[in-house]
Amino acid sequence: MTMNKQYFLFSSDCNNYKQLILPTFEERDYISSIIGRPCNNPKVLNADWITETDDNHKLSVPDIAFINTYIPVCNEKVFKLLQASNYMLGNEFIPINIESYKWYIINICTQYEGILNLHKSKLSRYDDGRIMWISKFVFKKEILDESLFYLKEQPVSYFCTESFMNLLNANNIKGLIYTECKIKKSFF
Repeated sequence: MTMNKQYFLFSSDCNNYKQLILPTFEERDYISSIIGRPCNNPKVLNADWITETDDNHKLSVPDIAFINTYIPVCNEKVFKLLQASNYMLGNEFIPINIESYKWYIINICTQYEGILNLHKSKLSRYDDGRIMWISKFVFKKEILDESLFYLKEQPVSYFCTESFMNLLNANNIKGLIYTECKIKKSFF
């Protein structure tokens, strides 16, 4: 008997932990051009903690934060943990400086298209029928051997397997929220 995989949407726990921003338009344009694709010899970027409100000063620094709410970055502890595992196969780390510390962009390059059950997922569409936003993800099938991936239909949402989530939780990694996704096989 094979055990079904479970997938989780992971996102920033921005209510409890600090988040990041790239300070210049040039850095924002550059990161947008490389995210989601393998990048040979990337330039090292700099990011700053967002400190626009008094509440942000009270927030803790996480182990995994997000830049501009959609680019995951990790500290040295997470980098070493993931380097010692198979969870980054097909994906890569890109160095980034945050204050005087070296962090790493988790560049998720593994992409899938057409694996969502669009009839069971909750989505909104533009007038011409294109997908605008997906708020509930229901997959048509299991994905083999992928721990981290994103969908072409919504490239700013990242997914992980239950074993990846369990590894981070077992090592007390802070900064993420996980939302379980469903798998409903369909004939559509």
